[in-house]
Order: sequence, then structure tokens, then C-alpha cells
Amino acid sequence: MFCGAGAPYDEKITQRVLKGSDLTARDNAGQTILHWAVTVNQSESNVKVLLNSGVDISSRDCQGRTARDLAEKLNRPMYVRLIDNHVIRLVKEKKFEQLERLILQNYDHILDLSEGNKTLTEIAKKSSAKNVYEILKFAAPIQVSFT
Repeated sequence: MFCGAGAPYDEKITQRVLKGSDLTARDNAGQTILHWAVTVNQSESNVKVLLNSGVDISSRDCQGRTARDLAEKLNRPMYVRLIDNHVIRLVKEKKFEQLERLILQNYDHILDLSEGNKTLTEIAKKSSAKNVYEILKFAAPIQVSFT
């Protein structure tokens, strides 16, 4: 219902549709609702609702792509920016558990994020709790050990 011809384009309708929905559901290609939102070129506001609803941005499809990877492949920079800004917001809002999960699930777009000329680690050092800064500081060795 979220994607396709009858998909809602109003943020409030999208929020109601998603409330109580299984955001971890996948299609036969392993793609989540976020992958599909990128594929069918959903509105910026609907993608923001998805991100704020807790969709897992580290989920990979059967080809090993996150929704951000798919957005890059399809040359849809708006979605790359939305997902990156979501991660930056997690740092600023001190969402340690969510950031830890991204790192442990080998989400590989954390260390290359920046805002202006500040890296995500620098942003965390300035605006986050110490545990957020520490986990980001050690993200590279953690992620390398998974590859």
C-alpha cells in the first residue's frame, strides 16, 4: 500500500498506514519498504516518515545493497542525503543503541558522513554523550573485523 500507484503522498496518511506495520518485512528480492520507496521515487516527506518510524537503514537486499546503496546506484541523491541526515540526527540526539546497531550490522556509510567540514566523530564529540563519541571513534576497527 505504501508503494505503487495507490501510494499515499500525504505525510499524515503515511504515518497512519505505517503505524503498527512490520517495517522489517521484505519482498522476494530481500528489499524492505525503504528500498521500495527509493525504487518508486517516493516523496521526501514519506521517506522521512519511514526513517522516523524506525525502518532499519542497515537492511540489505539479496544483492547486499542497503537502501542508500540502491539510491546511489539509481542516481537519486535526495535519498542518500535523507538517509545520511538521519544518521547525523541519531548522533546529535544521542541515540546510542541505534548507532551501535548500525555499526554491528555493518552499515558501511557511517565513517564517511560529514556535516559541513566536520566528520561524524567530530560532531559526536561536540554534541553527543561520551558513549556515542566512543562508539563512533571505534567504529572503523569494529566494521573492519566483520569484513
